[in-house]
Amino acid sequence: MCLLIVFIAGVLSFAGHAIGDGSRSAATRSRVANLSRLWSPTSPFNRPLPRHLAVLPESAGWVAALSATAVAGIYPNSQAWTTPLYHANASTPLTRFYIANRHLQLQLPFDPAWRPDQTSDGSIAIVDDATGCLYEMSLVNPTAHTANAEATFNVVDGTGVHTSMGVSGSSLAFLGGIIRPRDIASGVIRHALRLATPLNSPEHVSPATSSDGAHPGGIPEGQLVRLDPTLDLQPYHLDAFQLMVAHALQTYGAYNADSAGGLTVAAENTLDGSTYRYALAPLPRELISHLQFVQPPASKYRIESGGGRTCRVRPAPTQHRRHKPGK
Repeated sequence: MCLLIVFIAGVLSFAGHAIGDGSRSAATRSRVANLSRLWSPTSPFNRPLPRHLAVLPESAGWVAALSATAVAGIYPNSQAWTTPLYHANASTPLTRFYIANRHLQLQLPFDPAWRPDQTSDGSIAIVDDATGCLYEMSLVNPTAHTANAEATFNVVDGTGVHTSMGVSGSSLAFLGGIIRPRDIASGVIRHALRLATPLNSPEHVSPATSSDGAHPGGIPEGQLVRLDPTLDLQPYHLDAFQLMVAHALQTYGAYNADSAGGLTVAAENTLDGSTYRYALAPLPRELISHLQFVQPPASKYRIESGGGRTCRVRPAPTQHRRHKPGK
């Protein structure tokens, strides 16, 4: 009888641990899928800016040049030239991708129904909800299973800053500073934005680790810019979305992360099924003259090279040809 009681107690104890582990697993998945904001608190993208920052001597010239070229104001890309985000889980198949710039093949979670941005950038972001591992690729051919580049991050404890073998011009993550539908639904954007300009320099500054700019004397990739925090926004009659973007630019600023044909900020690509609470209207051109290119505050953050130990992507196993009998 005693042995039976001990056995039953052991079974119940094991079942309790199993249920507990399952609950933690579900909580982990939910935590990643529903993060109020991406990246760790130490990420440059999640750092509120001090009110008093040194404005760079070059700022006035860069702002004047942007004002002359950005006839549409500051445009939010959500249907093209920005990245769709897909969520992988345990049932998502692993697919062998050839990564051209590293001449290797990787196994990545990929659903055949997923599609990259339909422009020449061909970008895609895939996050594993169980681990927080983020796999970004550029110039993706989803049929041939090829991509020009791949970079791995962790959206929970990573920073969105990659070594110079990243996927974007600056090597900052495609999702670094991206506006998500969840941001807009909450009524506030609690992170810096991802900026692209037509005047980028071949130089880069932290947190960028590379640049694809082609304008000597232009704006370095990685450069921090903000909207004057003392500016009264009321006279501009901004709608709800515009006001959220303007407040984010005043509070967190934006990082110049890529080259583009116009002055833009990135929103999650609706190709992944995303919908937004409001229409994504550009900020009026009149606000551009109130931008300030500033010296970022000193901070310590980790530069990612593979998303940490939990997110390293291993090369796909070598495929051996089958030999027919007698050959």
